[in-house]
Amino acid sequence: MKISCRRAGVGAEFVSGVVRALPTSYRGMSMSTMIFVNLPTADLAKSDAFYSAMGYEKNTTFSDENATSWVVAENILIMVLREEFFASFLVDGDVPALGSKHREALNALSAETREEVDDFASRALAGGGRVYRPADEPFPGMYQAAVKDPDGHVWEIAWMSPEAMENPTP
Repeated sequence: MKISCRRAGVGAEFVSGVVRALPTSYRGMSMSTMIFVNLPTADLAKSDAFYSAMGYEKNTTFSDENATSWVVAENILIMVLREEFFASFLVDGDVPALGSKHREALNALSAETREEVDDFASRALAGGGRVYRPADEPFPGMYQAAVKDPDGHVWEIAWMSPEAMENPTP
């Protein structure tokens, strides 16, 4: 996927040889930096069930038979791409690493409360995900958990108390 801003506040994407306008909710906004987390999948329907269960909104403008887009936050979208389609973006002999024991990235999100961490993990399990790292408190004031989506991509979530952020433990 490629985003371009040819006119102030109006963007476009290129997917499967088709240029589409950004969703109406993005029109008129200045194009601040956005994060598109692109993930390969072996089963688009299972991935869709997972991200839907997580409570994310499906962005139909960025979705088709090869990819679906999920809005995590205003400037953060998850792009789930069929493995073959994902591979079409790779160069230098790179291949999708589905099912690999190699980890190149851990996707991490912040939470506003401890309860949000637990809710995130519960929704992930209900949506077909698995526990990667159970909820714990690695140091006072930080509460975290990590889950895997159906393809094994890791999503961490962490809450930090305001006191812990002001006085971090070395």
